[in-house]
Amino acid sequence: MRLYRTILGVLLFAFLVWAFFYSRNWVQQKKKNFTTVTLQSSNRWELKGDFYKPLKKKEKEPGILLLPTFNGDRSAYAKTAPFFQKMGYAVLTLDLRGMGESKQKGGSEIPNLKGIEDDIAVGLDFLAAQKGVNGGHLGILAASTICNAAVHTIDHRNNIKAVVLLSGQYDSTATALLTSPDFPPSLIVASYDDKIAIKNAVKIRQQLPDGSKNQVKLFLNAGHGLHMFWSMEGKELGDSLLKWFEAHLKGNAVF
Repeated sequence: MRLYRTILGVLLFAFLVWAFFYSRNWVQQKKKNFTTVTLQSSNRWELKGDFYKPLKKKEKEPGILLLPTFNGDRSAYAKTAPFFQKMGYAVLTLDLRGMGESKQKGGSEIPNLKGIEDDIAVGLDFLAAQKGVNGGHLGILAASTICNAAVHTIDHRNNIKAVVLLSGQYDSTATALLTSPDFPPSLIVASYDDKIAIKNAVKIRQQLPDGSKNQVKLFLNAGHGLHMFWSMEGKELGDSLLKWFEAHLKGNAVF
């Protein structure tokens, strides 16, 4: 009986030791899922971001910059970023100036569209420079009013190979860029219940030249911006985005 208790005690102790180290390793792995970074932008803005490094170690992987809606923050991509990471991408989610945890030294913390292009450029440069990232193959996902700034920033950048724009609002310059044959392949998404976004998307579709590499995808009652991901009507949006990035960043699929 005493021997039985001794063996049982040893087994229990071994189990507790295993459970301790397993739980610690699990927590560490969860923490290593991404690294929080601080990027310096114009006018003394310090931007907070989460960098999800590529999981593969033998080759460089494409990178994707995920931008929130105006006055939103990077937490909106808490589920989306790990998904792209598992699919073989490096990912950076970013709080733009005045949004989320981004702060301006000695200045205002109120969100303002002025200067957003500088923030996007800083995010793209950071992503391109990371170890394990193919800086020549970057993608970008933007939503709502941030789409316009994203389009302006992408212009003249040869390393942007795939663009996804959700519920965008575009000025005349951005519209001209999106309908130009020289602009990177862009998937423009809008829902019919979003009057401004659908007006912009339809206008761009009408102006796209024959054989354009850009596409316009329209939904019924899917909502606005990132909310489209969670609506029943826009449930296939995630699959469309993945196919778009796979086709144009990796060449692994035909959209």
